Amino acid sequence: MLWQNGTSLCDIYKIVSDIFNKNMKMHMLIRDVIDLSYEEYRGLADDIIKTSPTETIEHFSLCMLVAWVAAYKHGRDEEYCEMMKSFVARMPQHHTSMVLDFVQTACYDFQIDTFGPPIKTLKDIKRIAKIHAGM
Repeated sequence: MLWQNGTSLCDIYKIVSDIFNKNMKMHMLIRDVIDLSYEEYRGLADDIIKTSPTETIEHFSLCMLVAWVAAYKHGRDEEYCEMMKSFVARMPQHHTSMVLDFVQTACYDFQIDTFGPPIKTLKDIKRIAKIHAGM
């Protein structure tokens, strides 16, 4: 296990970002860099939903993308997508655009290929996660 239940999203982010900093190279897929068990995925997804992205937005974006890739691996992609849509829909519009901007920044900072145009919607993140999951 990469982390235990009850590990804060901030601490999970540190673990994930360390893994990316050590292993991510140009044109690699996220699934080849970090492979979450179902328990790790479920814990991360639950922590993301519980958090306020405006408080920990720099941690939220990378973790959200990693969890989305893991959701595809575990056959939970539609469930996770609906969870993210619902979560983002509860946010003020300017916070939604900040989340999307931070996902774009995380992709740049960690050399995560976006395979095309800039991220403007959750649908764009879903497209990227699907490719990084090898689907």
